Amino acid sequence: MCAFGRFCLICSALLLTAHRLPAPIAEESSTPVPQQSAKPKPKRISKPKAVNENAEGAVTSQKRMIAPAATPNQNRFDGTWMGTLNNLPFAGNVDFTLVVTANGTSVTEKSANFGTNTFEVNCDGSTMKWETGSSWTLTPIGDGQTALVTCNNGGFFGVGAFSLSTVFRRSTVTQVAAPAVTQTGNTVPVAKAVPNKPGFVYNPFQPNSRVLLDVRGKPSGTKLIEPGSGKLFVVP
Repeated sequence: MCAFGRFCLICSALLLTAHRLPAPIAEESSTPVPQQSAKPKPKRISKPKAVNENAEGAVTSQKRMIAPAATPNQNRFDGTWMGTLNNLPFAGNVDFTLVVTANGTSVTEKSANFGTNTFEVNCDGSTMKWETGSSWTLTPIGDGQTALVTCNNGGFFGVGAFSLSTVFRRSTVTQVAAPAVTQTGNTVPVAKAVPNKPGFVYNPFQPNSRVLLDVRGKPSGTKLIEPGSGKLFVVP
């Protein structure tokens, strides 16, 4: 074989082997390509509302538990009661002051006509009952400031019998006296009527005075204040 033929054969062999050679291996970079990581979502911070509410509720409950006990209501009977019994036989209209003590088991009556007297009382929790020669009862009404008072007397063989009832009011003062009146004893004098002059009386504190007192329109038994002395007298 000639030299040219050998050259062609060698070239053919090189071409065949070159077609089957694998692709060159690319060198991998030692520095890794940074990958973008997913951005974390911010966590939502919830306010501890329920905790606060529970704490407030606990504080409120604690306050309620340590709150002082309510003050018990005042005894419904004890106190000073004032009222008028109208048209008492032989006395007319009489103002009474009833001072009740000892949880409704004692009463002191005060009046210009009958003086001051203390009596034991039978109290069943709703009504007071006592005897003075007349039969008395006192029953407080729901508002606590008023009471129904009754006074009954069979009289002497029916003469002077009466059955009265009226409303008394609780007073804020412990003792009641006639305003600006200075008088000796518990007796209020009864003025003397002027003959032939209805509605006029003599001054019981100045019997010799020619100045008459005008009591026109005032029922018998009414207590009035004599202007000159400031003392009480009773209309005849």
